[in-house]
Amino acid sequence: MTEQQKTILSDNNKIAELGSRNPFPYFHIKLAESTGNNWLIRFYHTIALTLARYEFMCYVAEILSKVREEHEVVFDLIKNGEYGFAKGFLKRHIDWYVKFIEHRLSKSEGNREAEHVWM
Repeated sequence: MTEQQKTILSDNNKIAELGSRNPFPYFHIKLAESTGNNWLIRFYHTIALTLARYEFMCYVAEILSKVREEHEVVFDLIKNGEYGFAKGFLKRHIDWYVKFIEHRLSKSEGNREAEHVWM
Protein backbone atom coordinates (compact mmCIF):
# COMPACT_ATOMS: atom_id res chain seq x y z
CA MET A 1 0.00 0.00 0.00
CA THR A 2 1.36 3.42 -0.94
CA GLU A 3 1.71 6.28 1.52
CA GLN A 4 -1.02 8.15 -0.36
CA GLN A 5 -3.41 5.20 0.03
CA LYS A 6 -2.58 5.00 3.75
CA THR A 7 -3.31 8.72 4.10
CA ILE A 8 -6.64 8.37 2.30
CA LEU A 9 -7.64 5.45 4.54
CA SER A 10 -6.59 7.39 7.62
CA ASP A 11 -8.62 10.41 6.50
CA ASN A 12 -11.64 8.20 5.78
CA ASN A 13 -11.34 6.70 9.26
CA LYS A 14 -11.29 10.22 10.75
CA ILE A 15 -14.41 11.18 8.82
CA ALA A 16 -16.19 7.99 9.89
CA GLU A 17 -15.15 8.53 13.52
CA LEU A 18 -16.37 12.13 13.50
CA GLY A 19 -19.69 11.07 12.01
CA SER A 20 -20.24 8.12 14.31
CA ARG A 21 -19.41 10.01 17.49
CA ASN A 22 -21.35 13.18 16.81
CA PRO A 23 -24.87 12.77 18.18
CA PHE A 24 -25.70 16.26 16.92
CA PRO A 25 -24.48 16.27 13.30
CA TYR A 26 -26.49 19.39 12.54
CA PHE A 27 -26.45 20.86 16.05
CA HIS A 28 -24.77 24.13 15.12
CA ILE A 29 -26.91 24.66 12.03
CA LYS A 30 -30.14 23.96 13.93
CA LEU A 31 -28.99 26.18 16.78
CA ALA A 32 -28.37 29.10 14.41
CA GLU A 33 -31.64 28.48 12.57
CA SER A 34 -33.60 28.32 15.83
CA THR A 35 -32.76 31.97 16.50
CA GLY A 36 -34.80 33.18 13.55
CA ASN A 37 -32.03 35.72 12.99
CA ASN A 38 -31.47 35.71 9.21
CA TRP A 39 -28.08 37.40 9.51
CA LEU A 40 -26.82 34.78 11.98
CA ILE A 41 -28.22 31.92 9.87
CA ARG A 42 -26.52 33.20 6.70
CA PHE A 43 -23.31 33.87 8.62
CA TYR A 44 -23.20 30.36 10.05
CA HIS A 45 -23.90 28.78 6.68
CA THR A 46 -21.04 30.87 5.28
CA ILE A 47 -18.51 29.63 7.85
CA ALA A 48 -19.82 26.07 8.34
CA LEU A 49 -17.56 24.40 5.76
CA THR A 50 -14.48 26.15 7.09
CA LEU A 51 -15.35 25.06 10.62
CA ALA A 52 -15.84 21.48 9.43
CA ARG A 53 -12.45 21.61 7.72
CA TYR A 54 -10.75 22.77 10.94
CA GLU A 55 -12.58 20.09 12.90
CA PHE A 56 -11.27 17.49 10.46
CA MET A 57 -7.72 18.89 10.49
CA CYS A 58 -7.64 19.02 14.30
CA TYR A 59 -9.42 15.74 14.93
CA VAL A 60 -8.69 14.23 18.35
CA ALA A 61 -10.93 11.37 19.44
CA GLU A 62 -10.40 12.14 23.12
CA ILE A 63 -12.23 15.49 23.00
CA LEU A 64 -15.34 14.20 21.25
CA SER A 65 -17.00 13.19 24.52
CA LYS A 66 -16.30 16.66 26.01
CA VAL A 67 -17.81 18.35 22.96
CA ARG A 68 -20.82 16.02 22.98
CA GLU A 69 -21.42 16.67 26.70
CA GLU A 70 -21.20 20.43 26.16
CA HIS A 71 -23.69 20.24 23.29
CA GLU A 72 -26.08 18.37 25.58
CA VAL A 73 -25.69 21.04 28.29
CA VAL A 74 -26.46 23.83 25.78
CA PHE A 75 -29.46 21.90 24.47
CA ASP A 76 -30.80 21.29 27.99
CA LEU A 77 -30.34 24.94 29.00
CA ILE A 78 -32.22 26.13 25.91
CA LYS A 79 -34.92 23.50 26.39
CA ASN A 80 -35.40 24.70 29.99
CA GLY A 81 -35.62 28.34 28.90
CA GLU A 82 -32.35 29.32 30.58
CA TYR A 83 -31.18 31.40 27.62
CA GLY A 84 -28.73 33.60 29.52
CA PHE A 85 -26.94 30.58 30.95
CA ALA A 86 -27.00 28.89 27.54
CA LYS A 87 -25.44 31.95 25.93
CA GLY A 88 -22.68 32.13 28.57
CA PHE A 89 -21.98 28.40 28.35
CA LEU A 90 -21.96 28.52 24.56
CA LYS A 91 -19.48 31.41 24.61
CA ARG A 92 -17.13 29.42 26.88
CA HIS A 93 -17.55 26.37 24.63
CA ILE A 94 -16.67 28.38 21.51
CA ASP A 95 -13.73 30.12 23.20
CA TRP A 96 -12.31 26.78 24.38
CA TYR A 97 -12.70 25.22 20.94
CA VAL A 98 -11.03 28.18 19.19
CA LYS A 99 -8.08 27.90 21.57
CA PHE A 100 -7.95 24.16 21.02
CA ILE A 101 -7.85 24.61 17.23
CA GLU A 102 -5.18 27.32 17.50
CA HIS A 103 -3.08 25.00 19.64
CA ARG A 104 -3.46 22.03 17.29
CA LEU A 105 -2.66 24.12 14.22
CA SER A 106 0.37 25.71 15.87
CA LYS A 107 1.68 22.23 16.77
CA SER A 108 1.11 20.87 13.27
CA GLU A 109 2.84 23.86 11.67
CA GLY A 110 5.71 23.80 14.12
CA ASN A 111 4.78 27.33 15.17
CA ARG A 112 5.16 27.59 18.94
CA GLU A 113 4.16 31.28 19.12
CA ALA A 114 0.49 30.40 19.60
CA GLU A 115 1.30 27.81 22.28
CA HIS A 116 0.56 30.32 25.07
CA VAL A 117 -3.10 30.42 24.01
CA TRP A 118 -3.53 26.79 25.00
CA MET A 119 -1.66 26.94 28.29
